[in-house]
Amino acid sequence: MQALVGNIDDQSVSAELVRVCKNAIRSVLIAPSVEILDISVNSFRSARFDSVQEKAIFVVTIRANDASMVRGDADSYKGSYKERIEAVLDFHAKAMFPDCEVHLEIDGPNTGSVERMIPVEQLTRVGRLSSASPIVETARRFSIPDVLIRGRHFIAPSPAIALYLDSLLQKEPIRTALDLFGGTGLTAAVLCAKGNPERVKVVEKERAHLEKMKEHLKDRRVEFFLGDSFSCKLGRYDLVVADPYYEDAMRFLALRLDAVLESARVFLFVPGKVEDLRWNAEIERKLRSTGSTVHKWDAFGQVLFDVRK
Repeated sequence: MQALVGNIDDQSVSAELVRVCKNAIRSVLIAPSVEILDISVNSFRSARFDSVQEKAIFVVTIRANDASMVRGDADSYKGSYKERIEAVLDFHAKAMFPDCEVHLEIDGPNTGSVERMIPVEQLTRVGRLSSASPIVETARRFSIPDVLIRGRHFIAPSPAIALYLDSLLQKEPIRTALDLFGGTGLTAAVLCAKGNPERVKVVEKERAHLEKMKEHLKDRRVEFFLGDSFSCKLGRYDLVVADPYYEDAMRFLALRLDAVLESARVFLFVPGKVEDLRWNAEIERKLRSTGSTVHKWDAFGQVLFDVRK
């Protein structure tokens, strides 16, 4: 670390920023394969837009074997996790040296996505998930070997979807079903294990995810389709399930809601988490605007809508 003008101990600042950085990284990393190879701090002074005086600039560099997962984006520079860590570092640096700014660099190989399929047993072995957690219990109950993560979020298999489908099957028959945004194949697994379907079609755009599903879903009633849920052919089904990513939910409804309601006797839509109050209210208004009967339900922190024309 280069010397700074002023009465601050450069080594102390450097050590504190490295310590804070390590703790912040733990909040965004759940994939066991991601390794932090090095964290370094450099400093210099520079004039800024908002000050006539030069400011101390601390550049923290994280070197990782998977930069995209640390950054929170496949982009080689920006990323939501990068901004999160950078903000934490800036806060702590200003507590020691008020007239300063922190910039974060993340170096290492970039990947095309922040999605990962991780074996359930690996996540429990390294302590990322408890064996008693609902997502692990759901995976084991329906013989799903992997958990789908996206950055720092556990995505599937969803215990909320499993619980709702289990309840639905006890009340009414589901002979045909379409699972859009297939993920780990949970919908098909639950329907085959708990119901008596004649046909379940699973649509997934990621070939790797689809191949994983084929390994554990060997029921002849399940059909796999590599394609885009925003444009694939629909047909007639007793049940259509759609669990898109948060940022895709409203676009999906704008493009496909009318067609799905014409196709499905029951449409199960999964828009997000219970704490997203305004978002869930907006989704519900959109669903009700079609004149459909809409039942809102939540479990394990996830909101689901049962929609019927």
